Amino acid sequence: VEDAVKAAVMTEDNAATVWLALQLGTPIPIPQSEIDKLHYRYTHVYGQHR
Repeated sequence: VEDAVKAAVMTEDNAATVWLALQLGTPIPIPQSEIDKLHYRYTHVYGQHR
């Protein structure tokens, strides 16, 4: 159940982001290379104790 709630919250957050972006105009896609860099940072650096 907790995983389902987490997935629902993440889906709602993403939907809100997309809706807001569409209100501002046509969104500019983020290049896959940037997505890959940000994903790596989020999974390997963000929130890690140094």
